[in-house]
Amino acid sequence: ALWQHETSERTTMAADPDRYIAPKIGKEEAAAARWEHRSRLLIANRLRCNLTRVTSILCGKPAVGSAWEAVTPNDYSIGVDKIMKAWCFWSNSSAGVLNMLAIRQRDFTYPRFSMDGLRSLPFPNPDAVPDAIASLASAYDSLAEATLLPLPQAHQCETRRFIDSAVADAFGPALAEVHTWRELISREPNVSNRPAELLSA
Repeated sequence: ALWQHETSERTTMAADPDRYIAPKIGKEEAAAARWEHRSRLLIANRLRCNLTRVTSILCGKPAVGSAWEAVTPNDYSIGVDKIMKAWCFWSNSSAGVLNMLAIRQRDFTYPRFSMDGLRSLPFPNPDAVPDAIASLASAYDSLAEATLLPLPQAHQCETRRFIDSAVADAFGPALAEVHTWRELISREPNVSNRPAELLSA
């Protein structure tokens, strides 16, 4: 299992499971059902906005998580591994992070995300944009082990800048503003732990 989401440990998009787990006595059926949904792609179901570096992880082997939910793409014509790489990459772009911040509930600084909220997140449709999926998957391979800075430093993070550039290249004018979003994310009060700033015209 990938159990924790410590910012000192979760610094890259690639990771390996960090725990061996076993079902509690009397919970074997529930554990088996959860295990059936294991995946290499895991998305955060809670995070600290002022500390988090990554919002999703691609593991070396299928896993389940505590602070993470396993994600498996439905049947598409493109290979699952390529889709998971592309979706992990997308989720860690400023577009993906902005989507995560938009579905926060209750505690905006340390939000927990419901399954309904996570299911509502938009991801690129592999059948509709296969070239973009291939491009993002290739970019993931190049940056999987690159360190990301915490979200308050998103605008200073070279890795996230490269991620955003790859997303902008893949989707063109529709995401031309993604670099601006990166700076705005870093200024967001619950991310930066600072009062809101007035933007100059």
